[in-house]
Amino acid sequence: MQLEAIYENGKLEFARPVHLKHGRIRLIVDIPDHEILHDDVQVQARRAPPIERPGAASAGSIRAEIDAILAPWRDRLAKLKPMSKEERRALFSEEWEERHRART
Repeated sequence: MQLEAIYENGKLEFARPVHLKHGRIRLIVDIPDHEILHDDVQVQARRAPPIERPGAASAGSIRAEIDAILAPWRDRLAKLKPMSKEERRALFSEEWEERHRART
C-alpha cells in the first residue's frame, strides 16, 4: 500500500490518519534525488560497509581465514589412526552404559 507522508525534522506524518496493527513497523521511503544533499549521501556511503555477495572475491579471503583457524586441528586429526570396528563398538557400549546408569 502506498501512503502519502510528510517528513519534518526526523518524523514522518501521514497525510491522512492511518491506524496500524503495530506501533513500530519497517517502511521503505522513496525520496526524490533533488531533495537529498549530496554531501550527506557521500558521507553515508563512506560509513557503510561494502555489501558482500556469495561468490565475490572477498568470500575467498573469508575461506582462507577459516582454513587458517582450522589448520592446526586438521593436522592433529590427520595424525590419528581410524578406529577399528571393535573399538567403535566398545566406545558405543561404554557411552550407552554411562547414559543408562544416569537414568536409573
